[in-house]
Amino acid sequence: MLELLLAGAGGGLTAVTVWWILARGMARDAQQLSRRIQQISQGPASQQDATIALSTRQTRYSTMPLFGQFLTEFALADHVLILLEQAGSRLSVSSFFILHGCAALGTWMLLGLLGSPTLAKAIVVPIAAAVPTLHMLAKRRKRFSQITSQLPDAIRLITSAMRAGLGMEAGLNIVAQEMPDPLREEFKKLLNEWRLYGDMNEAFLHMARRVPTADMRLFVASACLHREVGGNYVEVLEQLEETVRNRFQLYRELKMLTAESRMSGWILVGLPIFVGLSLAILNPGYMDLLLEREIGRIMLYGAIMLMVIGVISIRWLTHPKIR
Repeated sequence: MLELLLAGAGGGLTAVTVWWILARGMARDAQQLSRRIQQISQGPASQQDATIALSTRQTRYSTMPLFGQFLTEFALADHVLILLEQAGSRLSVSSFFILHGCAALGTWMLLGLLGSPTLAKAIVVPIAAAVPTLHMLAKRRKRFSQITSQLPDAIRLITSAMRAGLGMEAGLNIVAQEMPDPLREEFKKLLNEWRLYGDMNEAFLHMARRVPTADMRLFVASACLHREVGGNYVEVLEQLEETVRNRFQLYRELKMLTAESRMSGWILVGLPIFVGLSLAILNPGYMDLLLEREIGRIMLYGAIMLMVIGVISIRWLTHPKIR
């Protein structure tokens, strides 16, 4: 009974901590967004705006100024911040680290209450601690795919605006107003940074850092070259639109061709789990030799590790890469 109470208390504490982090981060981001919209609507940015923008970026490290300043001293915090921005997450760097700690601590407590051996903890706890990072990587990959699929339509809007006699800035404004998220969000950040710092090329380079895909780099390079040397930018954009659209179509065709291999990999991973659970339910004594003896548990943990390696290998082989 005491073990159940401790497990419930630990799970409840972890859930409350995660909820508090997410709720506080969303409220803080809403306030910052409202303040930033009001600043932009008032006109061009000043030195005070630059100071506010720098303070806003520092809060992405932590809501506590001293802790945020401490995190800025580490290169790892900068990489984590870039990952969160690329994934479109509103979490701060400190909150992201706390999520890792909660996942590891909660898993360690659960395994301890279940009486799992040390070897199981050494295998499962690092995997559980890596779940927030894996989730952000998946969100980043999905977001990049959406941006790539929306980019040809955005380039066509800019081309149409320039053919109508408008400038590139007007075309960027049209994209920021008409295109859906997440591409609209990136172009809004681009325009906000241009109004804040007064350097369009620098704003383009920041967007290429947030979305480091090959297609976005092509678009950023063409825009920066046009602003520096001029030329027939409409023709360049038309060719770029066709190139990006063909690249994305090729990417989708490759995913379709590798879908069978990916499905086979998931079936091979799920089949041992399904068979093991079925045997444990239909004939509980059949699995005792594997679960109760030390050699059986070692074989089970080794099989889990090999399955994880197999999933990573299959994903690496079947994930199309277009450079």
